[in-house]
Amino acid sequence: MHKLCFTLVVTLISIASYAAVGDEPTQTFQSPSTRTVSGTQIGHYKNGPLPTDLSTTAIGAFAPNGAGGYTFLPGSGTSSGTFTIPNVPSGFYLLQIGAVYLWTSNTVVDADTNLDFRSDTVQADQNTTVTFDLTNLNSWQDTDVFEMVCPNNVAADVFSGTVGEKTFTGTYPYFGSLSVGSEGDQYYLIQLITQNVGGLPFIALGRYMAPPKFTQAQGSDTPINGKLRTIAQKHVLEANFNGADLAAQALAANPKATLISTSFAVDVYPGSLKKGENTSTPDLVTVSRAVL
Repeated sequence: MHKLCFTLVVTLISIASYAAVGDEPTQTFQSPSTRTVSGTQIGHYKNGPLPTDLSTTAIGAFAPNGAGGYTFLPGSGTSSGTFTIPNVPSGFYLLQIGAVYLWTSNTVVDADTNLDFRSDTVQADQNTTVTFDLTNLNSWQDTDVFEMVCPNNVAADVFSGTVGEKTFTGTYPYFGSLSVGSEGDQYYLIQLITQNVGGLPFIALGRYMAPPKFTQAQGSDTPINGKLRTIAQKHVLEANFNGADLAAQALAANPKATLISTSFAVDVYPGSLKKGENTSTPDLVTVSRAVL
């Protein structure tokens, strides 16, 4: 690569000298401008920022070479979540940060993420359980769903009941993050009840409970007792699903894709969605079908 650049410079100098001897207007040739691309990759959690360690991550830029290919320009990262790539030509390039690639022309790149849960979560082990003793369950149908959600630690578990039962009891494996009450982990238990409108089945929030905050240890069992509150089914949601549009979107993403199912959901979301979906959320309404 260095040899090619040197030959090009010599050729241009020769052409410019020849033009000067013939008293032709002097031409000026400028090398493409370059810059040092820099940026950050920091996770912004509810309990504060947490930089991504980029010290051993592959960092670089693939710059178009004008012949249909790319020239790779290596960069480097730090443990504080910053990175730099020198000598990147002006214009668009393909940025690499590990397994993530971004087509951009920016000289300063913000690769940060916003996560609406705490960063110090710990996954529960296989021996951690919860034991429910809940009353006022809507008579359970085999298509109902029982959710246990905590946005603060991104936990989201789903459990099944017994058809016809009006209580929710039993000990179940717990697969979420360990709860730490002192760090603000508030759980919500919700029953999504199967209903039907015009031949279209859906599930909607019909019962819920917000138990007192609790703290779990690995391998422990957490008892959760109480009465589920009833949610009046008095609100109306109107939606128009077009299966052909959904299929077209799948094919646009991949012409060989096969659309096997579709779903629509309305969720309760803490704060705002302006920074994307960045934690677990309780469902209000869900419609799922093999074909819409």
